Amino acid sequence: MNAYPTITHHGGAEGVTGSCHRLQLAADRALLVDCGLFQGEDAQGDDSLAQHRVTFPVDDVLALLVTHVHIDHIGRLPYLLAAGYQGPILCSVPSARLLPLVIEDALKIGFTGDRALPRRGGRAPGAARLRPVAHPGRRRPPPGARAPAARRPHPRLGLCRGRK
Repeated sequence: MNAYPTITHHGGAEGVTGSCHRLQLAADRALLVDCGLFQGEDAQGDDSLAQHRVTFPVDDVLALLVTHVHIDHIGRLPYLLAAGYQGPILCSVPSARLLPLVIEDALKIGFTGDRALPRRGGRAPGAARLRPVAHPGRRRPPPGARAPAARRPHPRLGLCRGRK
């Protein structure tokens, strides 16, 4: 018997790029967090296109959650769609505005230069699946509350102490 939830990393676990993480909620339900390209030292071998292809099952993926719109977090989106993914793409409102532009540029300049990838006549693949989620807004702390010292701004620099 499998214990759920489980996490499987399809990229980004042993390197900096290629972020792609599967949260398996049940045997027939999963969420995918990011689907990014491998770049630089994380890219493997001479056939860079083959490593970007989605070889894991996508039929049980309920939604793709996009954390942000860097190519190492969304660059494999065309490959995900080519693998048969048909669910929504959840992201912030600003990400929903940028994602189609970034994917279209990536297709044009060859980051995702595989000719077998779907193209939508000038519209980035996946744009129709975007479901922007509004941020709830900044919450103000109750009167008199103070942040821990590690999170308070430095008096002169405006930087947080205790962070790298």
